[in-house]
Amino acid sequence: MTALSTIRAVFYPAVFIEHSTLLEAPAATVTLVALLLLTRAAKAGPIAPRVALVAGALLGVSAGVKIWGVVVMVAVLGWTSITYGARRGLLLLAGAGVGATIVCLPFFAAAPGSMWRMVVIDQLGRPRSRLGLGHRLTDMVGLTTLHAGSVAVAAAVAVAVAGCVLAVRSNQGRLAVVVLLASSALLLSTPPWFVHYAGLIAAPAAIMVGAATGNLIGAARSTGVRGLITALLMAGLAVVALPILSASFGRPFPAAAPIAKRATPLGGCVTTDDPTSLIQTDLLQRNFQHGCRLVVDLGGYSYDIHPGTAGPRSHNGPCQRFAIDYFRSGSAVIVMRFNRGFGFSAHSASVVQGWPVLLRTRHIVVRRPVRVYRGS
Repeated sequence: MTALSTIRAVFYPAVFIEHSTLLEAPAATVTLVALLLLTRAAKAGPIAPRVALVAGALLGVSAGVKIWGVVVMVAVLGWTSITYGARRGLLLLAGAGVGATIVCLPFFAAAPGSMWRMVVIDQLGRPRSRLGLGHRLTDMVGLTTLHAGSVAVAAAVAVAVAGCVLAVRSNQGRLAVVVLLASSALLLSTPPWFVHYAGLIAAPAAIMVGAATGNLIGAARSTGVRGLITALLMAGLAVVALPILSASFGRPFPAAAPIAKRATPLGGCVTTDDPTSLIQTDLLQRNFQHGCRLVVDLGGYSYDIHPGTAGPRSHNGPCQRFAIDYFRSGSAVIVMRFNRGFGFSAHSASVVQGWPVLLRTRHIVVRRPVRVYRGS
């Protein structure tokens, strides 16, 4: 576990997702535990039924947290059925069903049609990112902070392929490689792209590197060769890790008390373009108590309102009207994410900027929405 923790600590996507409340962090964690449970033995001996059930439940939770965990679950299901037999595969599948149900059933029961549309259909219709294959591969091999060129990225990919070849010699490594290949294929084909997406491969990549290194050191015949392999690995990890030490993740939230104080005296609800502001200012619970409307992901609504739109959400007229109407539903609005050119169209930005300012900090503005009254 120490080796796995070390590898994850220097893999930039893993570090990135664990510095914020991104869905990839818990999904990667439960996936890692599931993979380790299924490969506790060095050889592919039989596993207890309860192990298959628990591992499946963890994979089901991962898929419930982030839908592309379904790809990981299918890959593990295939490997388990081949390695341990169809019965263990069925137990894994049953556990996955239980885990996914625990996460998804409350939402599905409340709004089955909306959940299916937003979680599945809308995601399939998202526009494709303009970032090319090279950018994705750079993030996936953990060289984002090095600003590496194509030669360095190609070399890192070659090392990863060699690591996969070495890793498949052990039971742990084989499962890790299967999941890593399936996850990588998904990442290379998914329409949108953000660096934290590469966090999907953090768990299998850590196990693969650990298994490959162990197999390589175990094959060495002399202590000197083993020492050299260890030194080269540590040097490589250091080269990747050093830039991460100076990397910044997100930005600090300003003093919460003044924001809450200026936003609440007006009474009514407080709206925002990022619910993080409501959590940081302790206004979320107050909004719930007042029966206020909550939009968890305002930007995400652009995929549901006029889905399949290839352009940015700032060109999505229905989404822009939805955002302004939501802001106007409150007596105060905290703006910390959207601006002209990002999220807002020029018209929406001018509307919001025309509202009176209650408080302004470096990154946050609290405004009083001006409602539009239409004649009957």
